[in-house]
Amino acid sequence: MPKTNDSLHDFHFVIDLQLQKQLMTQQVFPGTKSLSGIVVKILQQLYPCLEKEHFSRSQRYSRYELVTPNMTVERCKVHAYLPPDLYRRLKLLRRVC
Repeated sequence: MPKTNDSLHDFHFVIDLQLQKQLMTQQVFPGTKSLSGIVVKILQQLYPCLEKEHFSRSQRYSRYELVTPNMTVERCKVHAYLPPDLYRRLKLLRRVC
């Protein structure tokens, strides 16, 4: 975990290796050099859409689906360090489920 801010939340998940490579090479967010920083920026941009879908879709009962069911795809673990406000907003969405 970064030493700069102890209040950051370590959000961990798995993505396929090809997606990781694309995120790191596309320069979607100039000046953002780490995968963690890119994921935080994406979640900040997507939050309004996630919130809208959450409140307008049917209950999924915390069933997570693989992005690709192909189990031969190489995957990697990712740690994204979320600012407290973003973490709390995402957590509230999950609690309402």
